Amino acid sequence: MERLEFTISPTGLVTEKVTGISGPSCKIVTEEINKLLGEVVATEDTAEIFEQELTETNTVTDGFEGSTW
Repeated sequence: MERLEFTISPTGLVTEKVTGISGPSCKIVTEEINKLLGEVVATEDTAEIFEQELTETNTVTDGFEGSTW
């Protein structure tokens, strides 16, 4: 499950944590948000950035291939 979590400190510092997004896609997801929040002072990659994104393809047949009716 994809999740973005924001924590705002009393000083106004915003901490953003992204989970459930594999590979560098998390940077694409947060790019616009970060522009709106202001200056990014630090980033820290998690282990998920090194995971490959999984793509699932399903093929469905009607079970009547070659049927003569």
